[in-house]
Amino acid sequence: MALSTFRTQESCPPWCPLWGRGCYAENRGAHGRPEPFGIAARGTILDDDYTPLIDTLASLRPNSVVRFNVSGDYLRDDKSPDMGYIEATNHAHGHDVLSYTHAWQVLEPKWFEDDTRPNASCDSLLDVVHARDLGWATVIVDPGNEYPQGTKMAGTTFVTCPYETPRKRQCVDCRLCARGERPSTVVFPVHGPRKRLASEALKEVMQ
Repeated sequence: MALSTFRTQESCPPWCPLWGRGCYAENRGAHGRPEPFGIAARGTILDDDYTPLIDTLASLRPNSVVRFNVSGDYLRDDKSPDMGYIEATNHAHGHDVLSYTHAWQVLEPKWFEDDTRPNASCDSLLDVVHARDLGWATVIVDPGNEYPQGTKMAGTTFVTCPYETPRKRQCVDCRLCARGERPSTVVFPVHGPRKRLASEALKEVMQ
């Protein structure tokens, strides 16, 4: 990745079913490295000053791969949309942006440039339908073979993340999630050291 940003859990929507129940960003990294939320807490962005982010984006080569929100989301601490941050991420126009949001219900696709818009992180088939109707590209975490490769439901085709297949294709080579106009929903099998907890949380949502 040419650039990755980390945000604290306070920027996440409290209605995310994985909050405290298997969210990968709550887990420590390999070899004891800090969890992604811990990296964000070190202060990668000072207060509401997004100038360094904008300047860094301007310095990147065209068509670089940018990953927004390795942890965190697009909300302020009071759970309102962080318009300053959203406007700053729009400076990634012209790059391949990989980003996801569980807060899509309170955001609007039109706030983002076409090529900087995040994917709506969905928790159920109903979420996928709703998000697509609103104009979002969609992804979903599969708690247990609910959306096999190539399955067609509710007007979308479910495609397993290529990294989660035997080919292990890296995001920087794949860039599927950077295609905002795609007809498919990308599926991420539940993963991480607490995947059983995450699977249970997602199955509750599906009931």
